[in-house]
Amino acid sequence: MIRNTLYPILLCGLVGLAVNNVIAADDTALLDALVRKGVLTSKEAQDIETEAVKETAGVTAGKIQVGDWIEELKLGGDLRIRNQWDEHTPMVLTNPALKNQDTDIPRDRWRFRLRLNLDYKLAGNFFGGVQLTTSDNRNGDTGNATYTGGYDNYNIYISRAFMGWRPDPAVTLIAGKQANPFYTTDLFWGPDANPSGLVERIDFHKFINMTFGEPVAADGKEGKTPAPPPQTAPGNALEVSLVAGQFIFFNNNLDAANTQLTWDAYQFETQLLTKLKLGKDLTVTVAPALFITNDASVGSNAVFANGNLNPGSVPSVSGTAAQNNAQPFPITQRNEFIVLAPGDITYNLFGKPLSLYWDFAYNALGNDRFTKDYGPLFSSYRFLTPTATTPTFSHPWQPSISDSLAWLVGLRYGQNKKAGDFLASVDYRQIGIAATDPNINTDDFALSNMNSQGFEFKFAYNLTDFLTISVTGYISDALTKNLYGGYATGNVPGVTTQFPIARDRHDKVIQADLAMKF
Repeated sequence: MIRNTLYPILLCGLVGLAVNNVIAADDTALLDALVRKGVLTSKEAQDIETEAVKETAGVTAGKIQVGDWIEELKLGGDLRIRNQWDEHTPMVLTNPALKNQDTDIPRDRWRFRLRLNLDYKLAGNFFGGVQLTTSDNRNGDTGNATYTGGYDNYNIYISRAFMGWRPDPAVTLIAGKQANPFYTTDLFWGPDANPSGLVERIDFHKFINMTFGEPVAADGKEGKTPAPPPQTAPGNALEVSLVAGQFIFFNNNLDAANTQLTWDAYQFETQLLTKLKLGKDLTVTVAPALFITNDASVGSNAVFANGNLNPGSVPSVSGTAAQNNAQPFPITQRNEFIVLAPGDITYNLFGKPLSLYWDFAYNALGNDRFTKDYGPLFSSYRFLTPTATTPTFSHPWQPSISDSLAWLVGLRYGQNKKAGDFLASVDYRQIGIAATDPNINTDDFALSNMNSQGFEFKFAYNLTDFLTISVTGYISDALTKNLYGGYATGNVPGVTTQFPIARDRHDKVIQADLAMKF
């Protein structure tokens, strides 16, 4: 009688547990105990477990299932709402005699950026990830989408899709469209640039123990430490990593008649990332690198009789443009052999990091890029008649060291990780017209213009662990005050073939952001 009463009660109870826990180990132990006590036979216990599994299968049908080779899945993302006001003064203005000068051109835009991330780890030390993001017209250097009108819907793009393998803890191999693998500032690489290609990373400090010096005490102070437990790890460490990237920049027509049009455009960067950690509070980072490109077209699909690429053959901007990033140079990638040297000194001050940071870029082929790709450039212009709309340029300008050189130095205090955190920073920079690559630079400072110098200011505050407000300002002027003509300065009245990478005499940008991560 007791057995007949307990059997259905236990069956219902264990089925309920199985629905939530798929027969946990505790349930199996309970059945075993009941068998030993003589309450259930072995067959009855087996029948209960089988029935519970059947019930569970019915309840869990349709739930998310993943392969047993998937060890970890991580979902996340962020949403940022931005108001951006900017104003620029063009280098070349219209004929003053026409009395229709527009010296300062303002603009105000509401924008947003949505990013959705999926990262995964697989068996055998394989891994990968996918990122979806908004963007204006597939723009490669920003995920911002500008609110337009009529309650429009907005496109979403694949901004990352990569796979990787870590055959050894010190060796990482990645293929696909991925996050920028290099230590950098926004002097050279735009923060939203996700290069496509191959990356190899070797962490030498994981092969060889590079720690040294006296142990750091358990309480973070040197000297005697109360026991237990003693802290035996060395207080100093050297980390050295080699990071190499081979990136596909532009796919050209293999059947073209000219080799510059046939060859695909590639970008290569190799960096030696070195970090010296002195105790718990001081870190010095130096990351020299070399960035080079091959000689290929990145948009032009015809050549002149002398063999030079024809800028007039670049597809129009409306939908079929060779590139849609801010103020690109869609002609060629040649004459870029750039030495890079970013770094920082960071000290933990009052529990927050204080960083003196810098960046440096020098194009050893800058003179050739100035004269052969961007030029000819001039130092003055005039209109021949009071009614003329096309200027005449004069006084050819010869490149100097400043045209091939870019540098930045700044100070930053704080970080944004949890509620109440803040970050404040300021930096000054100069960017020669031939010093960096206009196709991968940031579109924030100087509105992506080369030939510029000025300041960036930023303040950000965490309202919660996941919600941050920030204000960023950029003020810049032309580095060479009078630089006209060529294919680079843009907005030349009456001249149609222009690519405005050095368009402005003065730029101002203010961005107010509200960002939420999830």
